[in-house]
Formats: sequence, structure tokens, C-alpha cells
Amino acid sequence: MTSTLCSPPASRQASPEPKARSARRTRAACRGCGGKRLKTILDFGPLPLANAFRTAEQIGKPESRYPLVLAFCSGCSLVQLTETIPARTLFERYLYFSSTSDTVLDASRELVERTIRERGLTAASHVLEIASNDGYLLQFYAARGIPALGIEPARNIARKARERGIPTLGRFFGWELAARLARDGFHADVIHANNVLAHAEDVHGFLAGIKMLLKPDGAAVIEVPYVKTLVERLEFDTIYHEHIFYFSLASLERLAAAQGMEIAGTEPLAIHGGSLRVTLSHAGGMRRDISEQVSILKREEERLGVASFDFYAPFAGRVESAKVQLKEFLRDRKARGARIAAYGASAKGTTLLNFCGIGSDILDFAVDRSPAKQGLFTPGTSLRISAPEKLLEAMPDYVLLLSWNFAGEILAQQEEYRKRGGKFILPIPAPQVI
Repeated sequence: MTSTLCSPPASRQASPEPKARSARRTRAACRGCGGKRLKTILDFGPLPLANAFRTAEQIGKPESRYPLVLAFCSGCSLVQLTETIPARTLFERYLYFSSTSDTVLDASRELVERTIRERGLTAASHVLEIASNDGYLLQFYAARGIPALGIEPARNIARKARERGIPTLGRFFGWELAARLARDGFHADVIHANNVLAHAEDVHGFLAGIKMLLKPDGAAVIEVPYVKTLVERLEFDTIYHEHIFYFSLASLERLAAAQGMEIAGTEPLAIHGGSLRVTLSHAGGMRRDISEQVSILKREEERLGVASFDFYAPFAGRVESAKVQLKEFLRDRKARGARIAAYGASAKGTTLLNFCGIGSDILDFAVDRSPAKQGLFTPGTSLRISAPEKLLEAMPDYVLLLSWNFAGEILAQQEEYRKRGGKFILPIPAPQVI
């Protein structure tokens, strides 16, 4: 039998390598099955990178924009972008710190406690997190005395995690790194990968790396944006260059099977506007534990036709209508003399503002809780980002809530602003004043 440690991941896709990695490129073939049956769902036109924040010195200088086209593969139902931006351009310096969100921290603590209990983890166990950010999740394992290793390519963020006492490799994860760790004898009882599989251009290599490092009875707990929710709730602003893939359960199942793994459990989540948490195991390794929820969700996707292009065909028209409605809504209030700010220098905010043509003619400024973003300017729209305290200082009439996925948390934090008469606007699926 050929060792997986020496063999590249199984994939029907040809994989031309290194030279193309240094430049963006447009795909004509599906990254999942290699077929050339991609159909366009939505073409945003050229947009700036979601986290390409600018300094005051850069304002007025040319700003790079890249095509953003969402497509559906008729061969394997995988929804994906046609454009690939080099990972190093996107992630080597990153300004999203997971620990700035109380919602994320609370969900992470709950997940860790549940995983420890259900998997019977002890000080003899090993946990790995891919794209571990600033240690937001692994800190809870460390607090329970369970050895944890993080992998985080953004150097500035990996440094924060290490300062927190979380061992962290500043590397991109893939088959090659997994093979190196396996040769060193590292294998994990649990592997976490939250909101990173969608970023991995070589999705087969990524999953093969997980399989290689997962103990025979281990579990990989993976969270991804759920394409069914995205379409149903019209969450078009969650589409940006970093998110190459938008998964359904059906497409995930095919990708896992190609690497000798299966989905043992699944759980729809409300976080980030609608995510899907799946538990992967070695094929046959946890069959007795296959969750009934997997069958329920599969039947639901089949009923809705999520694996068919017909499910996605109306999306572009619905998005165009929402775009016009939101811009007219804001312009109307601006014409009446209202002052409008934005909350959340988020990736989804970059897509929404630039695609809808909402800039400094409508918005006066932006605020964000992350100190790393304060003092910088938003990509494409050049709004100066301040601390949230500016809302009380300036008291704009409205605040466009770009980080609507954390609406509950933000509204609670801004109780004083709201008591003084300030109002928030939720932008999608239709503008709503709170």
C-alpha cells in the first residue's frame, strides 16, 4: 500500500504549480473536480481586496482592484471564485484579530468545553488548530492543561498568539507542512479549522494534510460559510477575494470522500451570518457516531436543489435589486440632512460599500473596535477608521452596521449611543432601521 505521507493528495484536478503562485490568475476549471463546467452566479466587477487597509500616506495613490466573480460547478456543485489572489498577498499581514469579538470568544469557549467532554480529552491528548489567529480558541484548551498547537501564517497575529503562551507555527497549512509534522511524529486527537477551508486554493491538499495528521479515531472540526444560508438571506457581502469557496454539505462530502474521509456530524450555526460546522473522520472510523443531522441536512439540500444551478440562478437579480434599494435608502436620508457613519471595518463591509457605490459622499466616517484598524482608511472608499467612542462624540443620526453578523454584541455595546437617539441601519437583505 502506498503511504499517504509520500503520495500527493487524491484529486481529479491537474495541478500546475509554483510559477503561477506569485501572481493572480483566472480559473476556467473547477478546483474541486477539474471539470470545465463553471457557470457564473454573480459578477461584482473589479473590487479592492477586503483587508487592504490604507495609511494616510497612501490616500490618493492608485489602489489595486481585482475581478470578483462567483461561479457554480455543474460537475460537482462546488461554488467558488474564478479569480485566485496569492495567499501571501492576502494573509501574511492580517488585521483581523478574533479575540476582539466577545461573540467569537464565547462560542469558542463553549466549543472547547464540549469537545473536551465529548472526546474525553486529557493532558495526554493533542489539539491542532489551522488558522489559529491570536490564540482565541486554543487558549481555552491551554487553560485546561491540554497541549495545543496553532498554525497561523499572518506573522503579526502569530506573534500575538505566542505572547499569549500558545505555541504557534507561522506557516501556511497544506499537504507539505502536514507531511513534515507527521515525519516529526505529530498527530492530533482533534483538529480545528474555523473559517479557513474556504481560503485554501488547494482544497484537496488541505484536506489530505488534515487526514495525515488526524489520529485513527480523531475528529476534525471544521467551520465554513454555508452557501445555502448565503443565498437564502442574500448575504452577498460575505463574498470577497479571501473566500475562494462557498460550501454546501453536498460539495463538502465529495471533497472529503476524495481524501478518504467522511462527514460524521454536522451543525448549522448562526455565527458570521450562517455557517456550517462539520466533523470529519477517517472513512469508517466513526461510522457508529454518524449524526442523524447529516441525513436531515442532506435531505433539506436535495429538496431545495442546492446541488443544481437553478438554486443560484435568481441570485444576481436579487442582489442588484438590494444594491439599488440600499443606496437609494441612504441617499434619501442624506438628502434630508442626516449624518451617517459606518460601524465595522470588516471584510464584508469592503464588498458592500464598493459594490454598492457607497462612499464618503454618503458616509462621514467609520468606526471599528480593533485597535489595529484604527487610524487606517477603508479599502476603496477611503473612510478614516476611528474607535467606537467617536459615535458618542460626533453623534451621527444613523450608523450603517457593516459587521451585521455581530449585531447583538455591537448594539449592546452601543447602548448609550442609542439612548441618545442614535439609530443603526442593518443593510441586508433590505435596509432596516433599529
